[in-house]
Amino acid sequence: MIERLRTSIAFRSALIVLGIAVLVASVSSIVGYIYFARSEQESAIHRMRNLLSTVENTASIACYLADQNLASEVAHGLLKNGDIKRVRIASEVTTLADYSKNNPAHKSLAGIPLNKENLALEQDIGAPFNAKEIVCHIHMELDQDFIESQSSSKALFIVYQLVFQALLMAIVVIFVVLMYITRPIKTISDSLHSLSPETGNKI
Repeated sequence: MIERLRTSIAFRSALIVLGIAVLVASVSSIVGYIYFARSEQESAIHRMRNLLSTVENTASIACYLADQNLASEVAHGLLKNGDIKRVRIASEVTTLADYSKNNPAHKSLAGIPLNKENLALEQDIGAPFNAKEIVCHIHMELDQDFIESQSSSKALFIVYQLVFQALLMAIVVIFVVLMYITRPIKTISDSLHSLSPETGNKI
């Protein structure tokens, strides 16, 4: 193989093109995974804020009345969302609800960490009749494994596309190199080797 690599222009060209294609696909895949992981994290934060706005009034009543049952209902309702791993509702005096879920491990492409600063969201909850009077706080944590799983699913689809496109382009380039570059050169080379100086043939 080493000898063929040294002597064959076509084989050497094909190997270089395939190497470049694999390198481009690999780099694009890593960049794509990081992009989708961060994008999914931002989307999850946005969904958390929307969910929080829908239960804010109920949470306000629960905190104002120090009703642990109602606070638990709010927490369990929020935990039904796949993005959320833990919900804690607490006032300055006591904790009304603190629940988390243990999901089975999700598969991800790699353990590339997300933005740690955005893995949790904390919101002040005002009193029902006076929003400026803070009665409690809601602390929610994102499920990092779930987000990585979601981003991996999207990234894998892009990876397959990139690999397919890279290999297709490599095949086309190799075909062009073989047919229009190396083949004519080989034809000329064979013709030169077949020249016979004794017969008066000229280049």
